[in-house]
Amino acid sequence: MDPSEGTRSPVPAAVSRSTYRNASRDILYNTKPARSDRQHTASPTCLTNLATALRKSSTARCLIYSLLFALLSLCQAVRGDELYGTGLLATDELVFDRSEPPTPRMGLYARQDASSSLPASIVPSETASSGTPTSSETSLATAVATSTALPRPFDTSLGNNFTTTTCPAFFNSFLSNQTFQDCVPFSLLLQTSSSFFATLRSPPLLNLLLQTSCSIASPSTCTTLLSQLATDLQSSSNCGSDLQLQNPQVLQALAGFEAYPTLHSAACLTNSETGAYCFADAVGNASAPQSSYVYYLPLGVQLPDGTRPGCTQCLKDTMSIFKSAADVKDTPLYSTYGKAAETVDGVCGNGFAAEGVVRSAGVRLDPSVAVLLVAMAAALVLC
Repeated sequence: MDPSEGTRSPVPAAVSRSTYRNASRDILYNTKPARSDRQHTASPTCLTNLATALRKSSTARCLIYSLLFALLSLCQAVRGDELYGTGLLATDELVFDRSEPPTPRMGLYARQDASSSLPASIVPSETASSGTPTSSETSLATAVATSTALPRPFDTSLGNNFTTTTCPAFFNSFLSNQTFQDCVPFSLLLQTSSSFFATLRSPPLLNLLLQTSCSIASPSTCTTLLSQLATDLQSSSNCGSDLQLQNPQVLQALAGFEAYPTLHSAACLTNSETGAYCFADAVGNASAPQSSYVYYLPLGVQLPDGTRPGCTQCLKDTMSIFKSAADVKDTPLYSTYGKAAETVDGVCGNGFAAEGVVRSAGVRLDPSVAVLLVAMAAALVLC
Protein backbone atom coordinates (compact mmCIF):
# COMPACT_ATOMS: atom_id res chain seq x y z
CA MET A 1 0.00 0.00 0.00
CA ASP A 2 1.16 3.51 -0.80
CA PRO A 3 2.17 5.29 2.40
CA SER A 4 0.28 8.43 1.31
CA GLU A 5 -2.98 6.55 1.43
CA GLY A 6 -2.66 6.17 5.13
CA THR A 7 -3.70 9.81 5.66
CA ARG A 8 -7.09 9.44 3.90
CA SER A 9 -10.23 8.79 5.79
CA PRO A 10 -11.43 5.40 4.90
CA VAL A 11 -14.85 5.19 3.29
CA PRO A 12 -17.20 3.20 5.46
CA ALA A 13 -18.31 0.04 3.88
CA ALA A 14 -21.98 0.80 4.58
CA VAL A 15 -21.89 4.03 2.53
CA SER A 16 -21.79 3.80 -1.22
CA ARG A 17 -19.42 5.86 -3.25
CA SER A 18 -22.22 7.85 -4.97
CA THR A 19 -23.67 8.87 -1.61
CA TYR A 20 -20.25 9.96 -0.48
CA ARG A 21 -19.76 12.05 -3.60
CA ASN A 22 -23.13 13.78 -3.14
CA ALA A 23 -22.34 14.64 0.44
CA SER A 24 -18.96 16.01 -0.53
CA ARG A 25 -20.51 18.19 -3.25
CA ASP A 26 -23.07 19.61 -0.81
CA ILE A 27 -20.33 20.51 1.59
CA LEU A 28 -18.30 22.29 -1.12
CA TYR A 29 -21.06 24.26 -2.88
CA ASN A 30 -23.77 24.81 -0.24
CA THR A 31 -22.32 26.81 2.60
CA LYS A 32 -25.72 27.49 4.29
CA PRO A 33 -26.88 24.93 6.73
CA ALA A 34 -30.11 23.21 6.02
CA ARG A 35 -33.07 24.84 7.75
CA SER A 36 -35.46 22.91 9.79
CA ASP A 37 -39.14 22.58 8.98
CA ARG A 38 -39.90 24.92 11.86
CA GLN A 39 -37.96 27.75 10.19
CA HIS A 40 -39.93 27.43 6.93
CA THR A 41 -43.29 28.07 8.62
CA ALA A 42 -44.31 31.68 9.61
CA SER A 43 -45.56 31.88 13.15
CA PRO A 44 -49.06 33.38 13.94
CA THR A 45 -47.41 36.07 16.03
CA CYS A 46 -45.35 37.21 13.04
CA LEU A 47 -48.44 37.46 10.82
CA THR A 48 -50.31 39.47 13.45
CA ASN A 49 -47.44 41.91 13.80
CA LEU A 50 -47.25 42.31 10.02
CA ALA A 51 -51.01 43.03 9.71
CA THR A 52 -50.83 45.60 12.50
CA ALA A 53 -47.94 47.36 10.80
CA LEU A 54 -49.82 47.48 7.50
CA ARG A 55 -52.91 48.91 9.16
CA LYS A 56 -50.88 51.61 10.85
CA SER A 57 -49.22 52.46 7.55
CA SER A 58 -52.60 52.74 5.79
CA THR A 59 -54.01 54.97 8.53
CA ALA A 60 -50.99 57.24 8.38
CA ARG A 61 -51.29 57.47 4.61
CA CYS A 62 -54.96 58.42 4.88
CA LEU A 63 -54.17 61.12 7.41
CA ILE A 64 -51.46 62.52 5.16
CA TYR A 65 -53.83 62.58 2.16
CA SER A 66 -56.51 64.28 4.24
CA LEU A 67 -54.06 66.92 5.41
CA LEU A 68 -52.90 67.61 1.84
CA PHE A 69 -56.47 67.91 0.57
CA ALA A 70 -57.29 70.25 3.44
CA LEU A 71 -54.31 72.48 2.70
CA LEU A 72 -55.17 72.61 -1.00
CA SER A 73 -58.79 73.46 -0.32
CA LEU A 74 -57.85 76.32 2.00
CA CYS A 75 -55.34 77.83 -0.42
CA GLN A 76 -56.59 81.00 -2.11
CA ALA A 77 -55.76 81.99 -5.65
CA VAL A 78 -53.67 85.08 -6.18
CA ARG A 79 -55.62 87.83 -7.90
CA GLY A 80 -54.10 89.50 -10.88
CA ASP A 81 -54.77 92.98 -9.57
CA GLU A 82 -52.71 92.18 -6.46
CA LEU A 83 -49.69 91.44 -8.63
CA TYR A 84 -50.04 93.87 -11.52
CA GLY A 85 -52.44 96.53 -10.28
CA THR A 86 -55.90 97.37 -11.57
CA GLY A 87 -55.01 99.65 -14.44
CA LEU A 88 -55.41 97.07 -17.20
CA LEU A 89 -57.88 94.73 -15.54
CA ALA A 90 -61.63 94.68 -15.93
CA THR A 91 -63.53 96.15 -12.98
CA ASP A 92 -66.37 94.47 -11.14
CA GLU A 93 -68.69 97.43 -11.61
CA LEU A 94 -71.46 98.09 -14.05
CA VAL A 95 -70.08 100.12 -16.93
CA PHE A 96 -72.39 102.60 -18.61
CA ASP A 97 -71.96 103.87 -22.14
CA ARG A 98 -72.10 107.65 -21.78
CA SER A 99 -71.97 108.34 -25.52
CA GLU A 100 -74.83 110.06 -27.29
CA PRO A 101 -77.68 107.74 -28.29
CA PRO A 102 -78.32 106.96 -31.96
CA THR A 103 -81.08 108.66 -33.89
CA PRO A 104 -84.48 107.33 -32.73
CA ARG A 105 -86.52 105.25 -35.13
CA MET A 106 -88.95 107.31 -37.15
CA GLY A 107 -91.10 104.48 -38.49
CA LEU A 108 -94.84 104.78 -38.98
CA TYR A 109 -96.97 103.01 -36.42
CA ALA A 110 -100.58 101.94 -36.77
CA ARG A 111 -103.06 103.91 -34.68
CA GLN A 112 -104.45 102.04 -31.71
CA ASP A 113 -107.70 100.26 -32.41
CA ALA A 114 -110.60 102.25 -30.98
CA SER A 115 -112.32 99.03 -29.92
CA SER A 116 -109.45 98.04 -27.66
CA SER A 117 -110.39 97.39 -24.06
CA LEU A 118 -107.33 99.33 -22.92
CA PRO A 119 -107.54 103.13 -22.59
CA ALA A 120 -105.89 105.21 -25.27
CA SER A 121 -103.83 107.10 -22.70
CA ILE A 122 -103.28 107.51 -19.00
CA VAL A 123 -103.37 111.09 -17.75
CA PRO A 124 -101.68 112.28 -14.54
CA SER A 125 -103.72 111.77 -11.41
CA GLU A 126 -103.65 115.46 -10.48
CA THR A 127 -105.20 116.47 -13.78
CA ALA A 128 -107.85 113.78 -13.57
CA SER A 129 -108.96 114.84 -10.09
CA SER A 130 -109.04 118.58 -10.67
CA GLY A 131 -110.98 120.61 -13.16
CA THR A 132 -108.42 123.40 -13.37
CA PRO A 133 -104.90 122.01 -13.27
CA THR A 134 -102.13 124.02 -11.68
CA SER A 135 -98.92 124.95 -13.45
CA SER A 136 -97.18 121.79 -12.19
CA GLU A 137 -100.09 119.65 -13.35
CA THR A 138 -100.00 121.34 -16.74
CA SER A 139 -96.29 120.59 -17.05
CA LEU A 140 -96.90 116.93 -16.23
CA ALA A 141 -99.72 116.70 -18.73
CA THR A 142 -97.48 118.33 -21.32
CA ALA A 143 -94.76 115.80 -20.51
CA VAL A 144 -97.16 112.93 -21.11
CA ALA A 145 -98.46 114.50 -24.30
CA THR A 146 -94.90 114.85 -25.58
CA SER A 147 -93.70 111.50 -24.28
CA THR A 148 -91.52 111.07 -27.36
CA ALA A 149 -89.11 113.56 -25.70
CA LEU A 150 -88.64 111.14 -22.82
CA PRO A 151 -86.58 107.95 -22.99
CA ARG A 152 -88.31 105.00 -24.57
CA PRO A 153 -87.58 101.27 -24.33
CA PHE A 154 -85.82 99.63 -27.26
CA ASP A 155 -85.09 103.00 -28.87
CA THR A 156 -82.41 101.49 -31.11
CA SER A 157 -82.89 99.10 -33.99
CA LEU A 158 -84.26 95.71 -32.99
CA GLY A 159 -82.01 94.06 -35.56
CA ASN A 160 -82.61 90.71 -37.21
CA ASN A 161 -81.72 88.37 -34.36
CA PHE A 162 -85.11 86.65 -34.42
CA THR A 163 -86.14 83.21 -35.61
CA THR A 164 -89.62 84.31 -36.70
CA THR A 165 -91.25 87.43 -38.10
CA THR A 166 -93.95 87.40 -35.45
CA CYS A 167 -91.60 88.35 -32.60
CA PRO A 168 -90.39 91.70 -34.02
CA ALA A 169 -93.98 92.39 -35.06
CA PHE A 170 -95.02 91.87 -31.44
CA PHE A 171 -92.31 94.29 -30.29
CA ASN A 172 -93.44 96.96 -32.75
CA SER A 173 -97.03 96.45 -31.64
CA PHE A 174 -96.53 97.08 -27.92
CA LEU A 175 -93.95 99.82 -28.48
CA SER A 176 -96.48 101.77 -30.57
CA ASN A 177 -99.30 101.25 -28.06
CA GLN A 178 -100.21 104.65 -26.59
CA THR A 179 -101.18 103.14 -23.25
CA PHE A 180 -97.78 101.48 -22.99
CA GLN A 181 -96.03 104.74 -23.85
CA ASP A 182 -98.01 106.72 -21.26
CA CYS A 183 -97.04 104.22 -18.55
CA VAL A 184 -93.37 105.24 -19.06
CA PRO A 185 -92.27 101.84 -17.68
CA PHE A 186 -89.18 102.51 -15.60
CA SER A 187 -88.44 98.78 -15.40
CA LEU A 188 -87.87 98.56 -19.15
CA LEU A 189 -85.78 101.71 -19.40
CA LEU A 190 -83.01 100.40 -17.14
CA GLN A 191 -81.72 97.82 -19.61
CA THR A 192 -83.19 98.57 -23.02
CA SER A 193 -83.13 102.35 -23.49
CA SER A 194 -80.08 104.03 -24.93
CA SER A 195 -81.48 107.52 -24.34
CA PHE A 196 -82.10 106.67 -20.68
CA PHE A 197 -78.36 106.79 -20.00
CA ALA A 198 -78.22 110.31 -21.41
CA THR A 199 -81.09 111.21 -19.08
CA LEU A 200 -79.05 110.05 -16.09
CA ARG A 201 -76.58 112.85 -16.79
CA SER A 202 -79.29 115.50 -16.63
CA PRO A 203 -80.89 115.87 -13.16
CA PRO A 204 -83.79 118.03 -14.45
CA LEU A 205 -84.63 115.56 -17.21
CA LEU A 206 -84.29 112.60 -14.84
CA ASN A 207 -86.61 114.31 -12.36
CA LEU A 208 -89.14 114.95 -15.14
CA LEU A 209 -88.96 111.32 -16.20
CA LEU A 210 -89.62 110.08 -12.66
CA GLN A 211 -92.43 112.60 -12.17
CA THR A 212 -94.12 111.44 -15.34
CA SER A 213 -93.75 107.76 -14.54
CA CYS A 214 -94.98 108.19 -10.95
CA SER A 215 -97.90 110.52 -11.70
CA ILE A 216 -100.11 108.25 -13.79
CA ALA A 217 -103.72 108.01 -12.65
CA SER A 218 -103.89 104.23 -12.41
CA PRO A 219 -100.67 102.27 -11.91
CA SER A 220 -102.78 99.12 -11.68
CA THR A 221 -103.81 99.64 -15.31
CA CYS A 222 -100.16 99.64 -16.34
CA THR A 223 -99.49 96.60 -14.17
CA THR A 224 -102.34 94.76 -15.88
CA LEU A 225 -101.12 95.78 -19.32
CA LEU A 226 -97.51 94.73 -18.76
CA SER A 227 -98.56 91.49 -17.10
CA GLN A 228 -100.63 90.66 -20.17
CA LEU A 229 -97.71 91.58 -22.42
CA ALA A 230 -95.50 89.18 -20.45
CA THR A 231 -98.00 86.39 -21.08
CA ASP A 232 -98.40 87.25 -24.76
CA LEU A 233 -94.63 87.46 -25.28
CA GLN A 234 -94.19 83.84 -24.17
CA SER A 235 -96.78 82.59 -26.64
CA SER A 236 -95.48 80.47 -29.50
CA SER A 237 -97.36 82.76 -31.88
CA ASN A 238 -95.22 85.71 -30.75
CA CYS A 239 -91.76 85.24 -29.19
CA GLY A 240 -91.96 81.79 -27.59
CA SER A 241 -89.31 80.22 -29.81
CA ASP A 242 -86.91 83.14 -29.37
CA LEU A 243 -87.44 83.01 -25.63
CA GLN A 244 -86.41 79.35 -25.58
CA LEU A 245 -83.26 80.30 -27.49
CA GLN A 246 -82.42 82.92 -24.83
CA ASN A 247 -82.69 85.89 -27.18
CA PRO A 248 -81.29 88.82 -25.12
CA GLN A 249 -83.91 91.34 -26.24
CA VAL A 250 -86.76 88.95 -25.50
CA LEU A 251 -85.33 88.13 -22.07
CA GLN A 252 -84.93 91.82 -21.24
CA ALA A 253 -88.48 92.58 -22.34
CA LEU A 254 -89.89 89.75 -20.23
CA ALA A 255 -87.88 90.84 -17.17
CA GLY A 256 -89.05 94.43 -17.61
CA PHE A 257 -92.71 93.41 -17.93
CA GLU A 258 -92.62 91.24 -14.81
CA ALA A 259 -90.63 93.71 -12.68
CA TYR A 260 -92.83 96.73 -13.47
CA PRO A 261 -94.87 96.93 -10.22
CA THR A 262 -91.81 96.38 -8.01
CA LEU A 263 -89.57 98.89 -9.77
CA HIS A 264 -92.41 101.40 -10.13
CA SER A 265 -92.80 101.40 -6.34
CA ALA A 266 -89.04 101.65 -5.80
CA ALA A 267 -88.51 104.41 -8.38
CA CYS A 268 -91.29 106.52 -6.87
CA LEU A 269 -89.84 106.49 -3.35
CA THR A 270 -88.83 109.95 -2.15
CA ASN A 271 -86.34 111.23 0.37
CA SER A 272 -88.29 112.13 3.52
CA GLU A 273 -85.94 115.04 4.24
CA THR A 274 -85.48 116.62 0.81
CA GLY A 275 -88.48 115.34 -1.14
CA ALA A 276 -86.20 114.25 -4.00
CA TYR A 277 -86.69 110.89 -5.66
CA CYS A 278 -84.54 108.20 -4.09
CA PHE A 279 -83.38 106.93 -7.47
CA ALA A 280 -82.19 110.42 -8.43
CA ASP A 281 -80.31 110.64 -5.13
CA ALA A 282 -78.68 107.26 -5.78
CA VAL A 283 -77.57 108.27 -9.27
CA GLY A 284 -76.14 111.56 -8.02
CA ASN A 285 -74.44 110.12 -4.92
CA ALA A 286 -70.81 111.04 -5.61
CA SER A 287 -69.54 109.50 -2.37
CA ALA A 288 -71.21 106.16 -3.16
CA PRO A 289 -71.56 105.98 -6.97
CA GLN A 290 -72.64 102.33 -6.80
CA SER A 291 -75.86 103.14 -4.95
CA SER A 292 -78.04 102.77 -8.05
CA TYR A 293 -76.95 99.17 -8.67
CA VAL A 294 -79.64 97.77 -6.37
CA TYR A 295 -82.34 98.87 -8.82
CA TYR A 296 -81.22 96.14 -11.22
CA LEU A 297 -81.98 93.33 -8.74
CA PRO A 298 -85.63 92.88 -9.88
CA LEU A 299 -84.30 92.34 -13.42
CA GLY A 300 -82.17 89.38 -12.30
CA VAL A 301 -78.85 91.26 -12.19
CA GLN A 302 -76.73 90.44 -9.13
CA LEU A 303 -74.74 93.11 -7.34
CA PRO A 304 -71.09 93.01 -8.45
CA ASP A 305 -68.62 91.82 -5.84
CA GLY A 306 -67.38 94.67 -3.70
CA THR A 307 -70.43 96.89 -4.24
CA ARG A 308 -70.69 99.59 -1.56
CA PRO A 309 -73.99 101.49 -1.79
CA GLY A 310 -74.76 104.55 0.31
CA CYS A 311 -76.36 103.53 3.62
CA THR A 312 -79.36 105.84 3.45
CA GLN A 313 -82.98 105.55 4.49
CA CYS A 314 -83.82 105.40 0.79
CA LEU A 315 -81.72 102.26 0.41
CA LYS A 316 -83.38 100.68 3.43
CA ASP A 317 -86.88 101.43 2.10
CA THR A 318 -85.93 100.17 -1.36
CA MET A 319 -84.60 96.87 -0.01
CA SER A 320 -87.80 96.51 2.01
CA ILE A 321 -89.86 96.74 -1.19
CA PHE A 322 -87.62 94.19 -2.88
CA LYS A 323 -87.89 91.82 0.08
CA SER A 324 -91.68 91.72 -0.26
CA ALA A 325 -91.38 90.82 -3.94
CA ALA A 326 -88.57 88.31 -3.29
CA ASP A 327 -90.92 86.07 -1.34
CA VAL A 328 -92.55 85.03 -4.62
CA LYS A 329 -90.86 82.01 -6.19
CA ASP A 330 -89.82 81.85 -9.85
CA THR A 331 -89.04 85.58 -9.95
CA PRO A 332 -85.62 87.16 -10.53
CA LEU A 333 -85.67 88.75 -7.06
CA TYR A 334 -86.14 85.35 -5.46
CA SER A 335 -82.63 84.42 -6.62
CA THR A 336 -80.90 87.82 -6.34
CA TYR A 337 -82.20 89.36 -3.14
CA GLY A 338 -80.58 87.07 -0.57
CA LYS A 339 -76.99 87.70 -1.66
CA ALA A 340 -77.70 91.41 -2.17
CA ALA A 341 -79.09 91.71 1.37
CA GLU A 342 -75.89 90.12 2.73
CA THR A 343 -73.81 92.62 0.74
CA VAL A 344 -75.82 95.57 2.03
CA ASP A 345 -75.63 94.30 5.61
CA GLY A 346 -71.89 93.86 5.23
CA VAL A 347 -71.57 97.54 4.33
CA CYS A 348 -74.30 99.12 6.45
CA GLY A 349 -74.48 96.74 9.41
CA ASN A 350 -76.45 93.65 10.31
CA GLY A 351 -80.19 94.07 10.00
CA PHE A 352 -80.01 97.10 7.72
CA ALA A 353 -81.64 95.18 4.87
CA ALA A 354 -84.64 92.98 5.49
CA GLU A 355 -83.76 89.36 6.15
CA GLY A 356 -83.07 87.37 3.01
CA VAL A 357 -85.29 84.69 1.56
CA VAL A 358 -85.13 81.43 3.55
CA ARG A 359 -84.94 78.55 1.09
CA SER A 360 -84.47 75.62 3.46
CA ALA A 361 -84.21 74.76 7.12
CA GLY A 362 -80.73 73.25 6.75
CA VAL A 363 -77.56 74.63 8.27
CA ARG A 364 -75.71 77.07 6.05
CA LEU A 365 -72.01 76.33 5.84
CA ASP A 366 -69.26 78.68 4.84
CA PRO A 367 -68.01 77.73 1.33
CA SER A 368 -64.44 77.10 2.54
CA VAL A 369 -65.68 74.77 5.29
CA ALA A 370 -67.85 72.90 2.83
CA VAL A 371 -64.91 72.43 0.45
CA LEU A 372 -62.75 71.23 3.33
CA LEU A 373 -65.30 68.61 4.38
CA VAL A 374 -65.68 67.38 0.81
CA ALA A 375 -61.90 67.12 0.40
CA MET A 376 -61.47 65.13 3.60
CA ALA A 377 -64.31 62.80 2.64
CA ALA A 378 -62.73 62.24 -0.77
CA ALA A 379 -59.38 61.45 0.81
CA LEU A 380 -60.89 58.88 3.15
CA VAL A 381 -62.73 57.23 0.26
CA LEU A 382 -59.54 57.01 -1.77
CA CYS A 383 -57.81 55.34 1.15
